Amino acid sequence: MMSEAKHMSGLTRGLNMRRTSNKIVVAGFATALTLYLARALSEEWIVGNPMTVAEAAASAFAVFIAWALARELDPDHPWPAAVAMTASFVAALWFVPALLVVGSAAIALRMVSGTVAKSLAMFDLGLMAVIGFGSGRELSFWSIAILVFVALKVAPEFGRLRWWAVGTLTVGFVVGWYTGELSPVTVTGQTAAIAVASLLVGSIAASRVTVSAKTDARPGLVEHSRLVMSRIAASVVLASATLIGGFDVMWEIAPVGIALAVVALVSLIPPLAGPTTDGLKPRVSVPLSTGTGESASQGDEAEETSDLRPQTSDQADDGQSSVPLSRGTEEERSDDSGG
Repeated sequence: MMSEAKHMSGLTRGLNMRRTSNKIVVAGFATALTLYLARALSEEWIVGNPMTVAEAAASAFAVFIAWALARELDPDHPWPAAVAMTASFVAALWFVPALLVVGSAAIALRMVSGTVAKSLAMFDLGLMAVIGFGSGRELSFWSIAILVFVALKVAPEFGRLRWWAVGTLTVGFVVGWYTGELSPVTVTGQTAAIAVASLLVGSIAASRVTVSAKTDARPGLVEHSRLVMSRIAASVVLASATLIGGFDVMWEIAPVGIALAVVALVSLIPPLAGPTTDGLKPRVSVPLSTGTGESASQGDEAEETSDLRPQTSDQADDGQSSVPLSRGTEEERSDDSGG
């Protein structure tokens, strides 16, 4: 089931429920949805503003997306994502996020960072149209469509459907622009200050990037330069939305700002990031002995020193060492990626 879901899209990933961080986000989403629905159905509530059932559901999904955003901006560490999810839950009690826009921003940043690195599938063409429509309806969110367009044009992994994706993105954007209402731009000193602060936070986060996480589908690690660009891109999305749309729009896209702020704070104080391991048991694969004493001793030596070799984040997440894996284990490894 999970393998089939992965092949439906080049921009989504499954949730491996053996990972601690994925268990946390599922539990967090369920808790947020329950509490938001209770808020929507209750006549009295201790904190927050009234919300409808639809707003309760949108807010719960936005809490999940805040977690996903932090994971895209810092794929090495799972715990900052849990902090971003919690902060997003609190913020949504007062300000309901714009789910379509926040989700579009998450996909755009995933495309920039290249953490998935799979070719596009037919499902993604429809996804591009939705992103274009959501970002085209309001000038404040045009930066999201621009990010997606640049990623489609420049990133090498999107394959033969990239130009079809550009076409559906453009169609969706034009429809959104035509049916939406472009509010007049009113720049104030406060919104300008927040926009500058957003760019500063993004610059701090981008200047302290370390990455050892592997991509989901292709050999090698997530590229350092692309992770830098994704953090800068997040700050540009937040700054442009605030500068053009004002405070109301800033709160609509609050999960992006929260995820970026948490990642920037962690980059300044690395111990706050927590461990890179994610609750999976170690699995070590050592080349089998051919029966000679030399090969057997080499295998024993590899097993003894495997824990001393550098690990990527995903290998650490899965509890794997950097000893070469057998073909069967590699296939199992690819099926287990996610979250």
